Amino acid sequence: MQDVEVNAKGQISFNEGAFNSSKTDQNSEVLRCHIEQVSFRNEDTLYTVLKVRDIETNHLFSAVGEFATCEKDDEFELEGYWYEHPKYGYQFNVVKAIPIPPSTAEGIERLLGSGIIPKIGKKFAKKIVRKFGADTINVILNNPQELKKIKGLGKERIEKLHKYFSEKSQEREAMLFLYSHGITPGFATKIISNLGVEAPEIIKQNPFILSELIDGIGFKTADKLAMNLGVDHRSYERIRAGILHVLSEAESDGHCFLFGKEIIEKATPLLSVESKDIESVAQSMVKGGELISTTLKNEKETINFLEHCIYTPSLYRAEVECARYLQALLSTQPETNEEVDKEVEIENVEKELGIKFASAQREAIIKSFEKKVSAITGGPGTGKTTIIKAIVYLFQKWNQEIYLCAPTGRAAKRLSEATGKEAKTIHRLLRWNPISKSFEHNERNTLPTQMLIVDETSMVDVRLMLALLRALDPKTRLLFVGDADQLPSVGPGNVLGDMLSSGIIPFTRLDEIFRQARTSMIVSNAHRINKGLMPLLQPEPGQLQDFFFIERNEPQSIAETIIEMVATRIPKKFNFDPIKQIQVLAPMHKGVIGVSELNERLSKILNPNQDEGIFAGKFRAGDKVIQTKNNYDLEVFNGDIGIVVNIDSSKKSLTVDFDGKLVTYKRETSEELAKAFAISIHKSQGSEYEAVVAPVSTSNFVMLQRNLIYTAVTRAKKLVVLIGTKKALAIALKNAGGSLRNTMLSVFLTKPI
Repeated sequence: MQDVEVNAKGQISFNEGAFNSSKTDQNSEVLRCHIEQVSFRNEDTLYTVLKVRDIETNHLFSAVGEFATCEKDDEFELEGYWYEHPKYGYQFNVVKAIPIPPSTAEGIERLLGSGIIPKIGKKFAKKIVRKFGADTINVILNNPQELKKIKGLGKERIEKLHKYFSEKSQEREAMLFLYSHGITPGFATKIISNLGVEAPEIIKQNPFILSELIDGIGFKTADKLAMNLGVDHRSYERIRAGILHVLSEAESDGHCFLFGKEIIEKATPLLSVESKDIESVAQSMVKGGELISTTLKNEKETINFLEHCIYTPSLYRAEVECARYLQALLSTQPETNEEVDKEVEIENVEKELGIKFASAQREAIIKSFEKKVSAITGGPGTGKTTIIKAIVYLFQKWNQEIYLCAPTGRAAKRLSEATGKEAKTIHRLLRWNPISKSFEHNERNTLPTQMLIVDETSMVDVRLMLALLRALDPKTRLLFVGDADQLPSVGPGNVLGDMLSSGIIPFTRLDEIFRQARTSMIVSNAHRINKGLMPLLQPEPGQLQDFFFIERNEPQSIAETIIEMVATRIPKKFNFDPIKQIQVLAPMHKGVIGVSELNERLSKILNPNQDEGIFAGKFRAGDKVIQTKNNYDLEVFNGDIGIVVNIDSSKKSLTVDFDGKLVTYKRETSEELAKAFAISIHKSQGSEYEAVVAPVSTSNFVMLQRNLIYTAVTRAKKLVVLIGTKKALAIALKNAGGSLRNTMLSVFLTKPI
């Protein structure tokens, strides 16, 4: 439970854990109560402090606990126990709260006259209660024909009364069922909203439907409920749900499929059943079309289930269709103007832009003209953006349409600034329609452009790539630009890496660092890291010292140094804004130097407005936040970072400024936000920051990977500070493999589909 306090400003705050909620030896009581006052309520946690009156004894007291809904004058059946709080005295600690219809004539008249039941106002309320008194609800439910004695009530009004109280009765029974099986009030409300009052019967038939339909309820919660209901642990539905859970977890890790043996390895300890049972259910799911099975081997070879690649249909379709669209584009030649001399045109661009292309850059530009699909990969300072500028210049000179896009808003903004031409996010380019829940640009309404350039392609997951390819006119040229050595996309797939490794997509690898980039230790060290070499810690002649390594051994010491760097030393020396210009990147979420704990410590120092209003239990004005999933309706996407600029308590909303774009969140959608004073390296993809601070420690041993360090370093424009041990850094540099993903796009690209 929680301790409630009122500060000098009259604002209520609360601290979780102040009550010893672990006490289970208390004598439980059941009280029928009327709410006199809602003293405090947190809409996120549903924690509520009430003044209530015992209907039987007329005793007034405080009740505290979780309430799905509650308002003044509501009546509840409260189950719980008495507890003496050291500051607030005796309170009733609510374990279970069941709404009940009003029991007094006065309460019934107040409910009927509230307007909640259509066409039953105060006039009819008074008439009905005058006739039937405290027995009114019983009459409405069990003997509604008696209501005909009320002049003017009529058939329609009687039906509305009966329907309202019947549904409330069923809803109460549904709530009782869910509470009795350990479902919290918040989730009980979600379940009934989704499944209706038939929820108990639906759940009894298949408890695992909850993990498929209700956000926040996963397999383990549904499984616990199933065990309470006596579901056989070897039942088809349970094993099916476990397999889907394992595949969902794999997708969260970036995999498009799992091998049969991987499903069995992961599902066996989860389900505590024999592997043959898991294989049998998986085979049935394949036969029924719920899963798709394919193989990396020759189709004619006989192989067992363990070697099969098991997909969900949507991810299989995404990889196969991406391959099909790319094959179709590559099978035709682009329309070309034979009168145009490409070499002469490139020389003209050099003169116009005042640059001199390296041979690899010239090759990349020519490929983009001669091939329907081509790609460019290279690290920082290798001239990728210069190539894009040249192609934009030439297409505009030829009066041909060219579109630029990138996966994130920040990447699109950088591309616009670098080229002088508007670049859009892929989602904005394809025009998401919130009503139809689909992109307006698709195979039936293609993009009207002769050339499409996709920057930061390593960030594009396989589903988004499919949406983009579907919207492409068969005559359009397509150029992918990115850094294949960075981390793959947050979502499933390894699209850029698979395209390059397939040998089917023509591409150019840029590895020459240009003169203007050589002055940066960040750029030169990024390339050393990518080759597995230790970074240089002293600048070479003519270089800026923009790369630092601070040795600290213990995680606690690393964390304290990170906070000191962000809060004081870097802002003082480099004049960077600690919130807007400095970004802490961590490889993991847990631990002393993980994202979660660093966020808590940094937020208290960088945004110490402890007395300001809290939204959804966690956000304050001034907090730095990150969007954690794509929200097409709000046009904010996974990885977008902004600042909370306003909290409106009356409207129960908060507003976030995403680089000049103001987005308003309600409580439900605010669950998609997380604090971003520190974020994961994965989430930083496609973004650039003035300064990056990152821990490198053997306490994050499993995450010591070369591409993680490389990605963190390449996010910085002006300053990198790594804090930790050189031993940990050396381990990471030797680990070139990273986490391999199960994908088959490269295979599908080489096969006729």
